[in-house]
Amino acid sequence: MVYEATTTLDGPEVLHRAKRFFAERVPLNAAYPEKEGPNFVTLRGQGGEEIALAVWPDPRGT
Repeated sequence: MVYEATTTLDGPEVLHRAKRFFAERVPLNAAYPEKEGPNFVTLRGQGGEEIALAVWPDPRGT
């Protein structure tokens, strides 16, 4: 699935909050950074599931 959302936060803050959100879940539902770059993060869950997030500037926000 692919989802897009626009926010007023800057890109690094979006990625920081996503990493914190998924790390603080119940251990069975948690996901941890596997790969990171300035505009993306890939998180891996305990069961091998993968979450990929990317950010880019947009005239309406990030």
